[in-house]
Amino acid sequence: MFLTPLTSREANNLTIGQYVAELEGAYTAVEEANKKNTRPKIRLLMASTGSSQKHWERTVAQLVVRRNTDRLVAVAGMG
Repeated sequence: MFLTPLTSREANNLTIGQYVAELEGAYTAVEEANKKNTRPKIRLLMASTGSSQKHWERTVAQLVVRRNTDRLVAVAGMG
């Protein structure tokens, strides 16, 4: 799970290009890890905390609900 505020460019320090680069990096890391002959394979999910991370609590609550159905075991985000 990749957790970051994906909305409102004005409220965040990152540009659209920087968000794209972060997501490309996460995707590339998952693809490289999945090339190895190991199990389980990794699936990249994205979650947004909203503009200025105002909705982080709602997002985290949704992730908690999904942890079993999506076999969610880790969440990473930019600090």
